[in-house]
Amino acid sequence: MKRLARIALASASLWCTAFPARAQVPIGTFLVFVTVDAVRTEAGARIWVTGILEGTSTPVEQFMTVTASQVTSCEKMALLAMSRPGQVKFEMGYWPRTPSNGACQLTKVAP
Repeated sequence: MKRLARIALASASLWCTAFPARAQVPIGTFLVFVTVDAVRTEAGARIWVTGILEGTSTPVEQFMTVTASQVTSCEKMALLAMSRPGQVKFEMGYWPRTPSNGACQLTKVAP
């Protein structure tokens, strides 16, 4: 029985590390991605970004709800960050004064 428990625990830990963590961006914070590995959008103007956050080393998947007009520009910025790893940082989050509207920003990394 102990062997079965060890196998189950090992399987669970491998499964957890094989898939990135998923979470919604907290209101009032901006997440800074140093690399972007994947981008997708959903109906309802939701954008999902998978990548490595500044100060971490494991990929995470975060989502944010933006207005329909913002989803295209956020997606373009994330795709540009994806094509230029290490040259730009992709930021996404919610302003505290307007928590229902997300925002995206692309920042050039200093050489």
